[in-house]
Amino acid sequence: MKKKIMMLSFIVLPFLITGCGSEKTLTCTKETVIDDLKTTEEIKVSYKQDKILKISQTTIEEMDPDVIDTTIDFGESFASAFNDIDGFTIKYSKENNNAVKYEMTMDYRKMDMAKLKEKFGDDWNDEEFTKAKDMNIEEFKNEQLAGYTCK
Repeated sequence: MKKKIMMLSFIVLPFLITGCGSEKTLTCTKETVIDDLKTTEEIKVSYKQDKILKISQTTIEEMDPDVIDTTIDFGESFASAFNDIDGFTIKYSKENNNAVKYEMTMDYRKMDMAKLKEKFGDDWNDEEFTKAKDMNIEEFKNEQLAGYTCK
């Protein structure tokens, strides 16, 4: 009986320690320059056993200093429509005198898809939005992260 318990513990213990596969994060970056204005993007994709759990994107975009405050105001107005939905956050802020920082997180484990559809009605394209949620990590890299450097 002791041998059976010992053997069972050797089989079960690795799964208990690792949680049946640990959560991993893929970090991808991209920098573009248009008309001497630089945009830097970083996308972090959290996944477990090849299933996407959360996507976080941070974008810093250089722009004419005269339009930064208007851009932030417009962005925050847009973000307010999403920020009261669990699992979804968008934030705009002034990075410096000539750049705006945009941060967005979609946590599919917490996101209330029914509330999104209810809030946006016919304007809501459920299939397009949930596409990333239903992809495995390799599909997401190939379809959504072309041109990014990932590690």
